[in-house]
Amino acid sequence: MGLSGIFHHTLVILCSIILLSSGQVKSEPMKNSSVFFPPQYSKLLQKNIQNNPWVNEFKNKCVEAAGPWMPLSDDELWNAGFGPDISRSWMVWSDGWCPACHEPVKMYAWIIDPFQHPWKVECPHCKEFFPKNDFYSYYTSGMNEHGIFDPSLADRSLLFNEEHPTPSDSLYKFGVDDGEGFVMGGKRWRFIGAYLIYGQWKKLIVQGVYNLAQAYAVTGDRQYAHKAAILLDRIADLYPDFSFGTQGFSYEKQDSLKQAGYVSVWHDACMETRALALAYDQIFDAIKDDAELVAFLSQKAKTYKLDNPKTSFELVQKNIETRLFKDVINHRYKIESNFPQTDLTLVTLTTIMEWPQNKDQVMQVLDNMFNKVSAVDGVSGEKGLAGYATIAPRTIAGALSIFSRLDSTLLETLLKRHPNLYKTFRFHVDTWVNEEYYPRVGDTGRFGQKTETYMGAAFNKISVNNFRDFYFTSDFTLFKKLYEITKDPVYMQLIYKANNFSVKGLPYDVFATDTTAFQQAVTKAVMKYGTKVNTKSINMQEWCLAILKSGIGDDTRAVWLDYDNGGNHCHADAMNIGLIAKGLDIMPGFGYPPVQFGGWHTPEAKWYRKTASHNTVVVDQKDQMIDIGGDETDPMSVLLNPLKRHRAGKSTLWAIGKTAQAVRATGKNISEEENTQQYERTVMLVDISDKDSYVFDTFRVVGGTDHAKFVHGFLGELETPRLKLQPCEIYNEQTLMKDFKIDPTPPAAWQATWKFDDYYHYLKNDADIRLQYTDLTHNASASTANTWIAFGFDGKEDWIKSLMIRRKSSSQPLSSCFVSVMEPLNTVSNIKTISRLPIGTKKNKLYNDMNVAVKIELKNNLTDYIIAMDVENPKHELPDFNQQNYVFLKELGLETDAELCWLRKDEKGLKSLLIANGSFLKADDFNIDLKEKQEIFELEIRP
Repeated sequence: MGLSGIFHHTLVILCSIILLSSGQVKSEPMKNSSVFFPPQYSKLLQKNIQNNPWVNEFKNKCVEAAGPWMPLSDDELWNAGFGPDISRSWMVWSDGWCPACHEPVKMYAWIIDPFQHPWKVECPHCKEFFPKNDFYSYYTSGMNEHGIFDPSLADRSLLFNEEHPTPSDSLYKFGVDDGEGFVMGGKRWRFIGAYLIYGQWKKLIVQGVYNLAQAYAVTGDRQYAHKAAILLDRIADLYPDFSFGTQGFSYEKQDSLKQAGYVSVWHDACMETRALALAYDQIFDAIKDDAELVAFLSQKAKTYKLDNPKTSFELVQKNIETRLFKDVINHRYKIESNFPQTDLTLVTLTTIMEWPQNKDQVMQVLDNMFNKVSAVDGVSGEKGLAGYATIAPRTIAGALSIFSRLDSTLLETLLKRHPNLYKTFRFHVDTWVNEEYYPRVGDTGRFGQKTETYMGAAFNKISVNNFRDFYFTSDFTLFKKLYEITKDPVYMQLIYKANNFSVKGLPYDVFATDTTAFQQAVTKAVMKYGTKVNTKSINMQEWCLAILKSGIGDDTRAVWLDYDNGGNHCHADAMNIGLIAKGLDIMPGFGYPPVQFGGWHTPEAKWYRKTASHNTVVVDQKDQMIDIGGDETDPMSVLLNPLKRHRAGKSTLWAIGKTAQAVRATGKNISEEENTQQYERTVMLVDISDKDSYVFDTFRVVGGTDHAKFVHGFLGELETPRLKLQPCEIYNEQTLMKDFKIDPTPPAAWQATWKFDDYYHYLKNDADIRLQYTDLTHNASASTANTWIAFGFDGKEDWIKSLMIRRKSSSQPLSSCFVSVMEPLNTVSNIKTISRLPIGTKKNKLYNDMNVAVKIELKNNLTDYIIAMDVENPKHELPDFNQQNYVFLKELGLETDAELCWLRKDEKGLKSLLIANGSFLKADDFNIDLKEKQEIFELEIRP
């Protein structure tokens, strides 16, 4: 799609936003006072500064944060602005190194400080500064009549290394950057391009507007507002001419569609614009009668031949609102970001400019936004569980706080209108395992690392120097309101935890009316309910994530199943599982793709999103999603859709008992290749004791001719004592796996044991944590391999040990039933033997291999039996499991119509059982008749 098509698409999307101005952009400013910071809030703030030590401390921090800008003259502030004629770069070099010391300096590691070292970037290793030339002198030599740098006017004789000023010196041109980077050996370092964004723009200009506006709000000193206004007006002069997509580089590439943006790339441009708008609203009442401001700006307009003469405040206001905010409204695609960021920015802009005339339209837009925000189990559906999936709840937390200033009943109204909002801030509670780990679903986190912070809200205590936050809002106050409305104690527990298990300083809200009452309420709640956030097994059927949980504290065990793919920031990972136990994420997802090797489309970054990098099954060596890490040509609004390319599986069994828990999910059409007739996984978590459990796992696949199940462990060694492994060819060249070794005919019930390294030093008392994997799959080869991983952006890489269990056929469709038992353990296993048993009907007709019965003998003299039937049977093989053909297990003389059952016996007989989707179970020594099918029936026989 060309730019003209993008503009057309943008205008269609903007219909609801444009309604906020009655279908037209007004020719004259409408704003005559602050909207979000009216006088009554200023009075309350000043009262709290006098009476509340924390608010007074906050005031002092705001004043301190604005300090670096106060010595700057009006001319210096105005001159900080720059034009678009120097290419900006999101990083000096994403996969780079220092040209002086040759140490790796990837992504955002260069040090930039516009106050201490203007127009320079610093190597974090050798502390050398680049560029080596006096770029500022070169820059000022090229100013045109409008006060904007024009490289054709600049004096290129100034482009030399100041440390080696002799032309004959071999280092005369070393480290020299004319704005388009320093080139050496075919590599380019964009020192100035990155400095413009992270130094001049973000730290000097945008942060200056934010900090100065904050300082004005807490002091009432109009000097701060005056200086902020100069920066804002100069931004407005230049903003429409910026387009990062055509002027900037990210990962050393340009992409006019995906990297739209203004000065910054699209996602930061979205939040920066919102911060600038809120700052403008905050200082408006102080600058609307600032005669000195008008005099200064009108003189600048005359000197530099600007179109707007700025001879009155109304013209200054028009410049800021039209060229900064309305330009953004009319070019939505330039700030299109992860939902709901763009929607919130646009409605904030129109509210600031036109409230209260557009009240009804604003509330309608908010209503629509909150409906979409909470559509998928309370969140937007975006993947990246502890990362991108937090954008929606964290963003609307601020939105609820600031828009509630305009309507105090907003929260209650929205909760009534959108019941899913009740789930929004619980989502990251229910998916949190022992307050330590979130499942690594989508682009999120680092390999195997804990997340010991609740991710559904930011709970910032001091907002100074953080323009990404809303102005003067408190998640603590919001969560107390949620508690008062819902009566759910988890909100008070989260407040207490976020404040380091204390009420001191709460609620960190400069507009709080009674901090003592707030603190007393939190104290009372945690005394009544405790501080531990206790969560149960959950099945998020819209988000397609089930987590089976058992144990408490250090003995927590959890196995999770992700049964969809698609959604923004997804992986091709349907039916992927993970296992958390013994204090470790034992089978972790790899986490956020390692984009530090050159971007999202490098082999390293693509690898993290491929199906084979997950604990699932690959059919015919193809990813579930076509080109999961490749180039996409859709418009930004499509690329960033939270439910982009989403294909949901369906949970078909959910059985949560005291000792055994199970989930089954299916997704035969979950692959975009659409070559599978069955793709179904059943996972059980069964307790052995209060501290130990095992996992029973059955994965049925029908379709294609090649099925490969991958099992990736944590860091450590892998032992396979009964396998006769020999080197073989790699599985697929697009995977980052090597050193494959295969046993083409492994013995029955072969085992592999990982002995884990305590990479993050999480374990206590040098615990020897292992995972014992027992495979019960028939007619499958067994392979081991080394799998590549990276840790964050710090350059650390490693290899972990993986298993591949593979079945192949010369004809299709191939049917496979992968069966395994996994036991997390500390040094010694609790299991004596594991075996697979034949099952059939009472008429001695055997069920095929897709139906499973397993016997597990425990060392505590207990024996477990698990039966898991193939209820889909897409090939209609006989006998078909149905009402006429029940299950008969000869060893127990057991017959049942249950789709899944688990029994535990000792030497005296039955101790406990669980049946799911069944109506009866009978054997020689017991008989259960439920009359009709039950989703779950549990029986425990106590001595």
